Amino acid sequence: MPQRLLPLTRLIWLTAALVAPLGAARAQETPSLIPNGGFEVFDSRPTEISQLHLARPWQSVALQSNEPGDFFTVAAKPRVSIPTNFNGTEPAHGGEAYAGFIPYSRMDKGQYREFMIVTLREPLVAGCTYRAACYVSRAERSKWAVDGIQMLFSVRAPLLLVGGYTQYQPQVSAASIITETNGWTEVSGMFRASGGEKLLTLGNFLSNDDTGARRQIAKNQDKEAGDVAYYYLDDVTLEKVMEADGSPAREAPLAQQVAALAPLPELSILSRQPVRLNNVYFESDQADLLPASAPALNQLADLLRQHPEWRILIGGHTDDTNTENHNLLLSQRRAEAVRQYLIGQRIAPARLRAQGYGLTRPIASNSTPEGRERNRRVEFTLE
Repeated sequence: MPQRLLPLTRLIWLTAALVAPLGAARAQETPSLIPNGGFEVFDSRPTEISQLHLARPWQSVALQSNEPGDFFTVAAKPRVSIPTNFNGTEPAHGGEAYAGFIPYSRMDKGQYREFMIVTLREPLVAGCTYRAACYVSRAERSKWAVDGIQMLFSVRAPLLLVGGYTQYQPQVSAASIITETNGWTEVSGMFRASGGEKLLTLGNFLSNDDTGARRQIAKNQDKEAGDVAYYYLDDVTLEKVMEADGSPAREAPLAQQVAALAPLPELSILSRQPVRLNNVYFESDQADLLPASAPALNQLADLLRQHPEWRILIGGHTDDTNTENHNLLLSQRRAEAVRQYLIGQRIAPARLRAQGYGLTRPIASNSTPEGRERNRRVEFTLE
């Protein structure tokens, strides 16, 4: 691990980029309030550690360090690949990407640690009850196992002081020391919102003295591993489960579910990798676009008008529900529906190609509802 453990000598604000995600893995369903919670949407594959910023809108900070959080994907450079990387071997909990961070260290006088930050899709509502969850796995080369995996939802980014982590009360904390390196452990909890919380900061807010820590025998340990606890992070979610009056959470009208759209990347960033279209909605098991899809598709049309040289392939994908032939046809019809919409926005038909892939290109396991939800998506790729 390159040297990145520096003395803590000043106050530091944790700041999050107020940017909506490039796309969303859940194209046809109501999304979690955590954008890009599985780190599946990214500008490009990482080439080195400390590149969490590629998985927008996630950011990471460490005191006096620059963008320290790590980002891992399948088919990336060996040090930041999946399943094997510089800190061990672990398949993703879902899909083909996850993050990594240090919540505890015995180096730098025990002050060094890293925090992951993301802006919620919408502020939390006072009095409503929410369930937050994430999955973590201790890296094989991690020399410590800790219970300091915590989720803090706040109106503004927290201010960290020397030894002052305990001034915050995270709503969700790990119940015990997490030692598992083979597989994933869920950290979850329910809480009532004060109202207006719009940031999630994930990390360890306990002092080292208050953190439950257990030294471990690190597998294949080397000088890069450091005297730290290191955890992989995947599938961060937040859902409203109860209204303020105690009734079950009510689903918002579809038009209200459309999140603020971020600018899509420039041609040089796309690099002909598939880009998921956020907030594209269809009737269940149908290819009819719902009206709430208009903002996302209008944005894509605007981008195509700005780049008249672009030609794109629109790809439709499904989960494994129903037969293979049914899903192939459904995905083709959905991709064609997006193509026809763009033609209606005066994009030349010759610039648009539609292709359905059915269930043949999953990005998550179809054995869980969450995995099937991720696999239902529409993407576009520069040709």
